[in-house]
Formats: sequence, C-alpha cells, structure tokens
Amino acid sequence: MPDKKDKLTPIQARMKKVDIATATDEQIQLWEKQMADSKVSKAVKTVKDHIISKPLPHEQLLFSFMPTSMTRTTPFFPMNKQEMKDRPYVDLPWETSWGQITISGRRLSIYDESVLLSLLVLVRKYRSDTFETTQNELCRIAGIHPGKNTYKAIEDAIDRLIGTKIKLEAKTKGKRKTKPLMINTIVSGWTANPKTGKYTVTINPYFLQMYLDSFVTNINIKFRAGLKGDITKALYRFYEGQRDDRYSCHILTLARAVNLNIDLPIRKLRERIRKANRELKQRGYLARSMISKRDTITVWKAKKQIE
Repeated sequence: MPDKKDKLTPIQARMKKVDIATATDEQIQLWEKQMADSKVSKAVKTVKDHIISKPLPHEQLLFSFMPTSMTRTTPFFPMNKQEMKDRPYVDLPWETSWGQITISGRRLSIYDESVLLSLLVLVRKYRSDTFETTQNELCRIAGIHPGKNTYKAIEDAIDRLIGTKIKLEAKTKGKRKTKPLMINTIVSGWTANPKTGKYTVTINPYFLQMYLDSFVTNINIKFRAGLKGDITKALYRFYEGQRDDRYSCHILTLARAVNLNIDLPIRKLRERIRKANRELKQRGYLARSMISKRDTITVWKAKKQIE
C-alpha cells in the first residue's frame, strides 16, 4: 500500500509537522492563514508592550513616528491643488535607491501623511492600535485650522489610507534581491459615532509589524506642522531618516526618494529643492546646504535642537 506521504499535495507537504493526513487543502490553507494572523497578533502585542514600557512625558506627544524604510521609499507625494482634486485609481510602481513600492488606489498626498502622523501620535498617546479620537483632536495635533471643510478633508484622507494598498520592498545591501516589508493598507478601518462626534480608528497590524521589522524614525510633528511647503515636509522626513548629520546624494536620487517628478527639467528640480532646503535652514533644521555643478546635493543638519 503506498505511503500516505506520497499522496500529500504541495500544501500538505509543507505542513509535515502537523497531523494532516485527513485534512483537506482548504482546511490546511485556513490553518496557515490562522498561523499568519497569529504572528501578526504577536507583532501588535509586542508593539503595544514596547509603547507601554516607555514613559510618556509631555514632550512625547509632540512626536510621531515612521518606519525608516518608509522615509526613503514613500507612498506620499507633494501635490498641487489640481492634483489633489483629481486623483483617479492607479496601479503605480516605482523605485528608489532604497527600495521598490507599488500603490494600488488613489495617490496619497503630503496632507494624507499629516493625518497619518497625527493618528500615529494617538497610537502612542492611547497605547493601542485601536483608539477613539475627535476631529478637533486630529486638527490640534496636525496643526490644521478646524472647520467643516477641514473635517471633510480629514475623513477623505482616512478613507484613502484605508483604500490605497501599498506594496513596499526594501533593497538588501550587496544583493539584487528585495525584502518584502508590507503588502496592505496603512489603516484598517474607522467608524464614526454621530452622537459623540468621535471616530474609532484601527491602524493596520501589518503596518505596525514594520515597526518591529525595521528601524523607526521619530518625526517632530509640531516642527513639521510649521513648515509651509509640501516639498519641505517631504525633505524633512527624508533627512530625518538619514542617521548622519551630513548627507550627500545626486539630485535625482533625492527627487525619487521624495516623489518629485523627475521628468521635470533639472533646473526646475534644483529650484524646488533649493527653496525647500532654504526653509529648513530658516527654521533651524539645516545648518547648510549646497548643490554642486554635477548636481550632487549635500546638506548639514544643525547641531542645536529644533523647536
């Protein structure tokens, strides 16, 4: 009589440690999914434990966070007003020097990033991936003027964070292969209570798993809210993700990292990056910046703490 192992399907063969001689493929696929969900649940618990284990001084509420890999290969784009209004569904892949990313859904803006950073402040404040908040609280954190139009814009931003799927892969040093970091949306869902005016928001556990799998970059949300330009905010996020006080790269490398249109004439890219760096210098974040004749950009971060 042939060995039962010879009759195992490929899925069953991967599960030799489990007594699955009588299990169907569907049952084993469900078991695999439950195991994957269990790993994510453990990751979320670890994130919560990490957050809870840290003291929560008043100053910590001024800081949000972003996985460092997402400061260098980001789904957020600087957009003008017309681009903000006209955002069709897209399947858009692109590459930076640090990774590859594909978005499926509506393109995400720097404004959407502001809303996300505000939500991540609340992950720290409430020490949970699911929490209640209000429109006024989100406006206060993001430094946005409250009002009917603003509330609608925040709701639309959360909807996009729920609806836009992101596939993010990091490049591995010395290898041509990439390492998958995330294939999902950033926010899982939200509900509104019309009686209390509160939202209940859940951050996607697969996004929080990146918190464990990579370095995390703190973002001074109060400082960021005071920056006027979207490109300035994008460059601030990118520079914060670079560990050294001095950083240098080609202008096209930087443009790709912050999602500027690299089809623009090079002089336009120079103008926009110079303008953004100038604002960062005026705000005390950069001590110096320069663009060489070969279009190599070098910046020096200021030694003093920004306020």
